[in-house]
Amino acid sequence: MVADAQAGDLAGLVILVVEDEYLIAAELTQVLTDARASVLGPAASEARARAILRQTPMVDGVVLDIDLGGRQAWSLVDELVEAGVTVVLASGYSAEMIPERHHRLPRSGKPVELQTIAQALRHRMARR
Repeated sequence: MVADAQAGDLAGLVILVVEDEYLIAAELTQVLTDARASVLGPAASEARARAILRQTPMVDGVVLDIDLGGRQAWSLVDELVEAGVTVVLASGYSAEMIPERHHRLPRSGKPVELQTIAQALRHRMARR
C-alpha cells in the first residue's frame, strides 16, 4: 500500500512505475496521477519496463520495485542510472541487501512513501 502523504504537484513529470504487485502498482499509479504526473505502466517485469522505455525515451523518473517476480532488477537499475534517469527504489529490502553502487539512490520502503518519491523527482527537475 502507498503511505498517505502529500505529494505536491508533479505536473509535467513522466514517471514509469515498475512493480509486480498489482494492488501496490495500481495505488501508486493513482496517487502519482492525482499529483498530476504522467504515469507510464505499471510494468510488472524488466522486459515490459524496457519495452515502455523504448517507446517513451523521455522519462523523468522510475519508481521501481527491486524484486520483480522473484528476480532482482539490478541490471535495469544500472541502465537507468547510467542514462541519467532518476530512480526511486520501492522495496522492502534493507540497506544491506542493496549493492553499494546504489546506496545513494532514494529509497522508499513498503508501504511506499509518496513524499520520498515526490522529493526525489522534484530534486531531479531542479537540476535540469
